[in-house]
Amino acid sequence: MVYAYFNYFQSRQFTRFPPDIAKSLRRALYYTNYSPDPKLALKYYKLALEQCTAAGLDPFSDEVIGVRIQLAAWLEKIGKYKNSIEVLEALLRDCKKWVEKMEKSVQEGLVDKSGRLIGAAAPKPDPAKEGDDEAEEPENLWAKRTRVLGKSVGISVKLGELYADEHVLQGDAAGEHLVWSVETVLKELQRRQVEGVKEGEGDWMTPEQIGGALEGKQNSVDLSLVINY
Repeated sequence: MVYAYFNYFQSRQFTRFPPDIAKSLRRALYYTNYSPDPKLALKYYKLALEQCTAAGLDPFSDEVIGVRIQLAAWLEKIGKYKNSIEVLEALLRDCKKWVEKMEKSVQEGLVDKSGRLIGAAAPKPDPAKEGDDEAEEPENLWAKRTRVLGKSVGISVKLGELYADEHVLQGDAAGEHLVWSVETVLKELQRRQVEGVKEGEGDWMTPEQIGGALEGKQNSVDLSLVINY
């Protein structure tokens, strides 16, 4: 038990953060899983997010988004469904705004063919990822858009599930989120077919994948109505 505990809190999910943030996250998860205390868990989740902002971490990195998703998952676990929804709704709004801003920059000719802002300094590799195969090349804006848009779809699907939960029962909101998820996946597929895949953009989801994600959800939409839009 002690060995498992030590290994868990020394795992890579913590070491990717600066030491002070990792410390707050360890405390948050300790009071989430090992010695449940809602007040202290919430305190340290909030502190970790504040520290991420103060440290200038990218708010759309997998790590920072992951903290917000973990907070929402914990709130759901302790029965705070509406609070969990609020956290995910705020995260979804932020992700959508970033994608919209990036797309506007493309339309205004501010992004070059390599997916970098024109005139911007070349991004430096993340020290936390040195030696990792996944970090061989810094992420460009197209790759980041794929990742953030994919996260948005997943978050929206989860919101659809939460709104449909028996503790919430907001069917209209559930349907809106599930429809948006499917429409977004299909619009992105169509964009890639018309424009081609951009440099560094990576793979996108298929209609079958989004259908699988939605399969079995309460209040799920009729996919055929959306796929044939």
